[in-house]
Amino acid sequence: MSTKCSETADSAPIKIIDVLNRGLQAECSLIYHYPRIISLLRDKKAKKALDRLVSESLEHADMIAAAVRQLGGEPVYYAMGPFPAHLELAEGLRLQLEEERLALQLHREAAGLFPPSNSLRKTFSNIAKAEEYHILAVEGVLSRLN
Repeated sequence: MSTKCSETADSAPIKIIDVLNRGLQAECSLIYHYPRIISLLRDKKAKKALDRLVSESLEHADMIAAAVRQLGGEPVYYAMGPFPAHLELAEGLRLQLEEERLALQLHREAAGLFPPSNSLRKTFSNIAKAEEYHILAVEGVLSRLN
């Protein structure tokens, strides 16, 4: 018996919906916390880079939620704690970097759960590629702080 998701929404296993919802929660966490970090930055290039990540994460969240619904599930948007107020800027960015890495892992996992002929496989492969860029962007902003 295969664990891969079939082409029909009715047969989508709970696992894929769970992976997608965990990816959705990671994206929402990123969206929620980046504006606070951006407000602390003085570097205009760094602000612009993180603004782009917010926009792309919003797009990712919308695509993930649509996929969850297409598979017959209910999107679970939020499961994050508050951003610690006492963190320094660099610490906050490192937390975001870890969340970006988690999102990458989850999107890669989601892509692998779909058969090659399913369009959602390509969707999540593309989102994973975008997350690779996000990781590089956050690392770049962190390096500019040092």
